[in-house]
Amino acid sequence: MKKDIRLYMFQTGILKCKENNIKMNASLDPYEIPVPWYLITHPKGNIIIDGGNSVHCAQDPLEHWGGITQVYWPVMDESEGCVESLKI
Repeated sequence: MKKDIRLYMFQTGILKCKENNIKMNASLDPYEIPVPWYLITHPKGNIIIDGGNSVHCAQDPLEHWGGITQVYWPVMDESEGCVESLKI
């Protein structure tokens, strides 16, 4: 049986910020950025590309990221973490 190479995209929550943090000369309106990560399945083994946000962001974003949370605030559930998503 031949095994296919496949690419899967997952998401580890979002980052909340202001639009002007992403786009030059933009408004101060709220803006949400999805945080993706990718899984490639291959006959010789699987590969994770950029595992997304750490589950620590779901537990205590300020402790995990520190001052950057004044601009980008991660919002996610622990179930969205890379390892937990792979268990499904």
